[in-house]
Amino acid sequence: MNKRQINKLEMMRATNAYLDSNSSIWNAIPIASSYKTGLAKAIDQIRTSAKDQEAAKVFIGTH
Repeated sequence: MNKRQINKLEMMRATNAYLDSNSSIWNAIPIASSYKTGLAKAIDQIRTSAKDQEAAKVFIGTH
């Protein structure tokens, strides 16, 4: 991952952590709950893609 991608991921993680720590506030709002679910899925997908990207670099670098 490059620096820009890492910065975006960190911003998403910070948002997710804020939503987790203040769940009593936004839990009553259905669209916020939907956003929170989507954000968590996006973070998981980014983590998976980052691992795949890193694995590809190691593979290419060894040959």
